[in-house]
Amino acid sequence: MPDVVFDLLYKPHHRRISDMFWSPVAVVRKALEWLPADKSLKILDIGCGVGKFCLVAALASKHKIYGIELRPHLINE
Repeated sequence: MPDVVFDLLYKPHHRRISDMFWSPVAVVRKALEWLPADKSLKILDIGCGVGKFCLVAALASKHKIYGIELRPHLINE
């Protein structure tokens, strides 16, 4: 899925800044290629922002993805 489509999940402000702050879908998919596909790993994304890496990785793999974020406005998003 292209980033412009995936980013429709977010409010307009977060859509506009997505390419500056959050992992592109293609980058997440590439990172998943480096992990064993036959296992379910636990992955922690510290400073996950709006959770884009977490969402894409969870949808594209069997891994358990967890995100931690301190900023309430990003958590709420």
